[in-house]
Amino acid sequence: MNGSKALLMNSFVYAELVCIETWKSPDWHATMRFRLSCFLSESAMNRRLAMFAGLKVGLVVNQADFFLSHRLELAQALRALGAEPVLLCPPGTGEAKAAQYDLPVVTYPMSRSGINPFAEIGTILALGKLYRRLQLDLVHHITIKPVLYGTFAARRSGIPAVVNAVTGLSLIHI
Repeated sequence: MNGSKALLMNSFVYAELVCIETWKSPDWHATMRFRLSCFLSESAMNRRLAMFAGLKVGLVVNQADFFLSHRLELAQALRALGAEPVLLCPPGTGEAKAAQYDLPVVTYPMSRSGINPFAEIGTILALGKLYRRLQLDLVHHITIKPVLYGTFAARRSGIPAVVNAVTGLSLIHI
């Protein structure tokens, strides 16, 4: 229990876990207020452990290095809560480093700056195929292309819960 609390002390990770948890609640406003009011209490921690136990969570990014430098704590917290996080990223983006953290990695074809419509449709289809094959309970998309393409693929694949986090400036704005 103490290891889980230590991992959740990072408020950014906690905020993301709160967002992930609210998908199970029909009254998400009350859920958010309740979660924030009982930040890391023992009973809240026990409920969180029960909620995440056995969940298979896909963490979808366009760059594995970015995930490891900015969101690794999220994967570790999910694992500490009993979930099974899986990192989905394009090949050649630093996914070999994830093995150091014992994080399963599945690659899918994607170009961060690609604009070929056929290749982009191929990315959506590949994500949908992966979602069905992995049988994920929840998918968390991080960065703009995974958010746009992954949300569409997740809905078409019947994923019960999707969390999106748009981060970064993207290449369009530079």
